[in-house]
Amino acid sequence: MKLINSNSKTTPLNDDPLSRFFNTFNICVSSDIEKRATYTIKDIELIYYTKGGSQTMIQGNIFQCRENDLMILEPYGVYQSKNEGQEGYEYLYIHFDIEPIALQNELIQMLIQGSPVKHCRDGRLLALFQHTLTEVKKHQIGSRALINMLVKTICIEIIRNQNCTPFEIIHPTHRLTDQSVLVNEAIKYILNHISEDLSVKKLAEMFSISENYLYKSFIKVINQSPSQFIIQMRLEMAKSYLSSGVMTIQQITHDTGFSSQQHFARVFRQHEGMSPSQYQKKANTH
Repeated sequence: MKLINSNSKTTPLNDDPLSRFFNTFNICVSSDIEKRATYTIKDIELIYYTKGGSQTMIQGNIFQCRENDLMILEPYGVYQSKNEGQEGYEYLYIHFDIEPIALQNELIQMLIQGSPVKHCRDGRLLALFQHTLTEVKKHQIGSRALINMLVKTICIEIIRNQNCTPFEIIHPTHRLTDQSVLVNEAIKYILNHISEDLSVKKLAEMFSISENYLYKSFIKVINQSPSQFIIQMRLEMAKSYLSSGVMTIQQITHDTGFSSQQHFARVFRQHEGMSPSQYQKKANTH
């Protein structure tokens, strides 16, 4: 009897930079969130229009989205969406972030290359969306691992097909010049300087406007004051760091811009109902 060596019949797959990158993080799909005409999101959002469309502001640019368009929304941007004249519109969406969060920006830049809105010319992406959302609803054994793989597959398909036949890059029709743009730019500045002193006075000076105008703009666009938004972002970032378990409380206090560990602990308890160390312990036991 001749033994068959299966190893001699197969050729190992070659490694590549994109494969190595996707092997360095995990996907964490979020639960459903409330949608408003104007809103911010704290994670990455992929929206696929299956019917109708919208006029959507993304990073101050206006896009006319239609059926089979894919929108890629970055965390903490300001988005406005109008569905006027689009009766019966329908869409699928997936919210997710990644661990470690430090790789998030690199992934986003790969996804939005060319434009955050792309028109899909075949049904592969739609099928992946539907499969992912079915698994989210099922909660079956192995669902979390499968969802992780499916969302990664969606991301790889988007990156692979930039400027290729399956995609048509959608360009903005025009750019806004109102308070939404100001708030969007202020939010980007806040996130890039979250560890620094971010007083409303300093922000107003940075954008050469009055503190009152900055305050009113934030209230109008995101229904939060600049100070409330800064605290929210610092806490969201702190919770992410605490969940990762790789940073000390002292490091987190510094990197999220709190003046002291006592200040951090006080604000954290006010909003979360527990101390940072209690939150960290709870997060790491799940």
